[in-house]
Amino acid sequence: MVETAQFIQDNIIPFFLLLGVLIFVHELGHFSVAKFFGVRVETFSIGFGKKILSFKKGDTTYALSLFPLGGYVKMYGDNPEAEVPEDQKKYSFLHKPVSQRFAIVFAGPFINFAFAAILFAFIAMIGEQVPAPVVGDIDSSSQAYQMGFRSGDKIQTVNNKTIDNWMDLERIIKENPNETINVSLLRDGEELELAAKTTQGKNKNILSLESDVGTITGLHNLATLPVVGVAQHGVGAKNGLKTFDEILAVNETPVLLYSELKSALEKAANSNEAVNLTVKTFNDPAAKERSISIASNKLDSSNVLNSLGVESTELYIYRIQSDSPAEKAGLKAGDKLLEIDGQPLNEWEQVIEVVRDFNPEDKYFEFIIYREGKKMQFDITPQLSENLMTATGSTEDRYTIGVSPAFFQTLAEKTKQQTLNPLKAAWIGIEDSVKWSGMILVSIWRLIDGTVSAKNIGGVISIGRFSRTSFEEGISAFIKMMAILSINLFLLNLLPIPVLDGGHLVFFSIEALKGSPISLKKMEIAQTVGFILLMSLMVFSLYNDVTNYLQSLRW
Repeated sequence: MVETAQFIQDNIIPFFLLLGVLIFVHELGHFSVAKFFGVRVETFSIGFGKKILSFKKGDTTYALSLFPLGGYVKMYGDNPEAEVPEDQKKYSFLHKPVSQRFAIVFAGPFINFAFAAILFAFIAMIGEQVPAPVVGDIDSSSQAYQMGFRSGDKIQTVNNKTIDNWMDLERIIKENPNETINVSLLRDGEELELAAKTTQGKNKNILSLESDVGTITGLHNLATLPVVGVAQHGVGAKNGLKTFDEILAVNETPVLLYSELKSALEKAANSNEAVNLTVKTFNDPAAKERSISIASNKLDSSNVLNSLGVESTELYIYRIQSDSPAEKAGLKAGDKLLEIDGQPLNEWEQVIEVVRDFNPEDKYFEFIIYREGKKMQFDITPQLSENLMTATGSTEDRYTIGVSPAFFQTLAEKTKQQTLNPLKAAWIGIEDSVKWSGMILVSIWRLIDGTVSAKNIGGVISIGRFSRTSFEEGISAFIKMMAILSINLFLLNLLPIPVLDGGHLVFFSIEALKGSPISLKKMEIAQTVGFILLMSLMVFSLYNDVTNYLQSLRW
């Protein structure tokens, strides 16, 4: 009983709250404008099917129906085949001027856009956590490192423009390909100036129409979490530290990133006191925090990570896909990959590239792994996996062995972005609504031209999953999800498909141009085609939801 109640609280409530509000707002748009023009509204329903709750006020029955995946406003005189008495025509939808009918239908999608703007404005006023302009883990061989950027740098200005968040920095870099930009940053409390030369590269943002933009290779805002791989011979293992433990604190000093771990341990090792680690098994909700105490003289402060016996988990296997080549060969979660066909491995990208380029004539790869203090060899034949999703939303066929790395990254730092000025917040709301409308339109175009795979189209299951995760993240995330979904409803309903608002608007536009309504027979044919298209889209999105969910269970 408790589990059922928890499931409802975690899943059902966020889902119906998200959809219910948006459906209500959409139908309220139709309802309000219809009443304004004197159309009699017979039913205002949230949901379809059997009414489970209803009451009547005036001419309108207000209802909550059994299937809450939509709603409708039933207006008097909206059936072209029904006869309307002369004295009732002033209340009839179809007897109103075409401009008024257009406004009534358009009001539904439009209010979704306006509602999104209100929600975005509300988020601007209560504030939200956004990526701070702080540099993540920088590879020493990258272009960014050669230009002078270092992990933890806090960007203050670029070309004398204040940088409030990471998006500000990215925008300036993208807008200035093959240009020198002047960067002012803060490093360890010291202000520094850099002159960074951007290059021109392919735009990785699939929601943008720009193909080439400015870039600085290796400059990003992601940092590794303090999750460790543990060598069997180290002091840590002897005192109970395990692979995939997350070190939360050293001597009560919080450790948020792997890059902070070394300095925290060095400080503790030089204190001549016991080094107390607070650890927890990573990504295990049932795991409890543990305390590990190590004598400071057991750690070499000049090489503290090695003496503790910990390292980055990037080359460790975190999960193995069932019935995969890796599982069949005998690999296990926690194994560390050392070599492939004699080639030493330094980063996970090498594993992906080597396996991707597998030649079937070679029959197999020779993997050398480290497990429980021993080196072991496994011969693995990769399999060709089809329709794998890429980071840009397209699909590709490539060879895989069915493993995922224990490489856990997060934003280097977040910052709260907020304005208490209601006029500024209102403008931000409009800007964000326009921006998201543009990105969604671009995504639709990417689906049409094949750049983005149709496997990205989701339905009610995807909405349910997103509603839950955003609800768990907090009020700002949940409201933002509602605003984005409201923009989706705005654009979806404007598609020129009969049975959708956009289809009716096309009919009204043709009527206005030719001076008479489209024939009933043509409308019926169009409605039938539109219904089939809409049902096909719903079935396809549901298929994607189910297959993507089942695929996630294989791991």
